[in-house]
Amino acid sequence: MSLYDDYEIWYLDEVHFYRSTTICRMWAKRGCQPKVKSAPTQEKVAFIGYINPLTGELITNECNKFNYETVIESVKSFTEYVPSDKKILIVLDNAPWHKKAVRLLRASNEYPRLEFILFKAPNVKLRTLCS
Repeated sequence: MSLYDDYEIWYLDEVHFYRSTTICRMWAKRGCQPKVKSAPTQEKVAFIGYINPLTGELITNECNKFNYETVIESVKSFTEYVPSDKKILIVLDNAPWHKKAVRLLRASNEYPRLEFILFKAPNVKLRTLCS
């Protein structure tokens, strides 16, 4: 029997998606240099997301940047979405803004049904399939 058996578990993390237009190759007649119109800017969008590993349910909040304030705002909107009769365990990585947000949320006692676990991800080297 675990300490968290009566909790619903959710994982929280952030992600940035970037879009940058780069023309590497194109088909054209020999000797012809056509002009290709494209957006000259780089764009990005950021999300804070929660996923329930048992149901696969995903809840996202769009934000401009990642800091403790955006994490706290995200937790507030998350608590409005999930049923209020359940205790929630939110698992976060050890990012500095997560630590500060968790410390402030615990100190506020505003969300007594929430519990937080911070974990340090193992140092894993990623390999590409092409190498």
